[in-house]
Amino acid sequence: DVGRPLQDLEVYYQPRELRPFISMAYSERQMIALPGVEWQTRQGENLFLDVQIVPLMNSDGKVIGVSINFDDVSRYVHLQAELEEANHELETAYEELQSTNEELETTNEELQSTNEELETTNEEL
Repeated sequence: DVGRPLQDLEVYYQPRELRPFISMAYSERQMIALPGVEWQTRQGENLFLDVQIVPLMNSDGKVIGVSINFDDVSRYVHLQAELEEANHELETAYEELQSTNEELETTNEELQSTNEELETTNEEL
């Protein structure tokens, strides 16, 4: 797609309407970053893109165009979601382990008490 007119590209109307951001890059003369934009391809695949709109200036400082970069960060987004899910599962397992340890301590205390009672009963016998 390098060198093709932007309006001919599938991404022109997606993942977001780019025209206001292009205008903003022109007027502010600064890069506009749109991180983690979700975009669905014609095949139905969901992608996540970091979009950067960079104004291009001539030697006089006049904006003569923009460069639009689309970086596919789908793998990063999916890995981040998997990491969050794994962390949640780890927290749940840790809480269950703590609960089990507390139950074990309570059971040990009850066994110790029962053992002491049996010793006392044995001494009495």
